Amino acid sequence: MQEHRITHHDSKGIHQNLGDLQASYNAACDWKKIPDKVLEICRHWDILDPIMSSRSVTKPVHIQSSLTGDQLRVVQSHLIFLTILLTAWTLVLDQLVQLLLQRRRRTPRSKDQQLAVAVLKQMPKDLKKKITTEELYMKSMVSKQQANLTRARAEASQVKVSYMKELRSHGLSLEEIEKKVAEEFPRLADMENPDDSSSSSSDSNDSSE
Repeated sequence: MQEHRITHHDSKGIHQNLGDLQASYNAACDWKKIPDKVLEICRHWDILDPIMSSRSVTKPVHIQSSLTGDQLRVVQSHLIFLTILLTAWTLVLDQLVQLLLQRRRRTPRSKDQQLAVAVLKQMPKDLKKKITTEELYMKSMVSKQQANLTRARAEASQVKVSYMKELRSHGLSLEEIEKKVAEEFPRLADMENPDDSSSSSSDSNDSSE
């Protein structure tokens, strides 16, 4: 031990000497083609090379053997847990990718397409063969306009009811309320019977005559 500069049983001193041997060996590895240079850098090359060269990774011995059996088992259990967790996450991600791909394939139809399909289903079989794309589009547009008109009427009715309640709260009579409502909310045109307004106006003109 004295020959190798180890004068007591201090593990730190032993580790330091092992580290020095490791460092000199690693430095000498770069000069393998020049034997004299190798021996100059690492005096114990002939002893260390058969041991160090057989190792896949040249780590100091005190680092390799620093883990106890219990610590190794803890590390191994953590590695197993991480492997299981990674596998589970991989499966979950695969399922999410599959769901996203399925949703992309099932692209929803537009409102115009849905209306066109609904109109086509309601038509007799004989007319389905004769109808053109342009006619089908026009029918879908009419259905869409009717739906918008119905929605507008419902919104107008709600506003009208609120307005009538407000007038009633001010003490107006029913006749006055009806008059003000007629002024504020003129009748909307009817999509199904567009000639109603003209016919009603003509009727009023006839009656006035």
